[in-house]
Amino acid sequence: MDRVLARARSWVIVLGALDGLVLLWAALAILRATVLRPVVELERAAARVAAGDLAARINVRGPGELGRLAEAFEQMVE
Repeated sequence: MDRVLARARSWVIVLGALDGLVLLWAALAILRATVLRPVVELERAAARVAAGDLAARINVRGPGELGRLAEAFEQMVE
């Protein structure tokens, strides 16, 4: 009986760890979509402006710091 409980406990731990990995993966995917992608887009547009392309535009919108930064960038290149 103790072996059965120990084995069941091991499976619970393994499944809990897998659930944790899935949640971590989902959180990283959300982070990438909401933070990293807009930052990369802003960086690329800034590089284009630095190279002299004042027609560079970005498609980053939203509330918060990234949205305000994107608006400031758009105003800067107008």
